[in-house]
Amino acid sequence: MTESVAVEQWSELGNIFSHFFDGLGEVSCTNEVLNYQSLPPGVPTVFAIHRDGRVDASMPLHGIEAIFEFFEFDASDNNIVCQGQHGKYTYRVPEELLRLRSDSA
Repeated sequence: MTESVAVEQWSELGNIFSHFFDGLGEVSCTNEVLNYQSLPPGVPTVFAIHRDGRVDASMPLHGIEAIFEFFEFDASDNNIVCQGQHGKYTYRVPEELLRLRSDSA
């Protein structure tokens, strides 16, 4: 299932974000930032969306900070496509972390 939402739809974006990362680590949603962080011993990764559209994402061997307007959450492919005026970025949840979700079910 794919859900697309604009950064201006902050409340809806927060709901989708929370659901997408549920069971994969630590998630916090405030009026200013939506933040996900994996927990040890899993792959260290962070994905955050700020209210102004800025995205901070990192995992071993790469990181990004850029501004995007639209976010497409694809639960079946376990990725988020961030789209903006200057291009797009795809964040993929590491397989190792997805096993955490199935282990807890």
